[in-house]
Amino acid sequence: MMRANSGVADKAIDRILELSVDAHIRRRGTVRDSMKPKSISDWYRILRVHYRLSRIQSIRFALWLHAGV
Repeated sequence: MMRANSGVADKAIDRILELSVDAHIRRRGTVRDSMKPKSISDWYRILRVHYRLSRIQSIRFALWLHAGV
């Protein structure tokens, strides 16, 4: 029973992140491809929403990408 609920929860979390990223971009009024350095949370959202990585993978790669900047 937990697996069915966790799948629904993951989809809901992904959708919320996607909507929050879009709202954040509209609120800031910036272009998606700006050259401003990205924070760890920005990398996390990008990896979760656009590449559909798991939470732990997204955190791990976000830290790795941020350290490389």
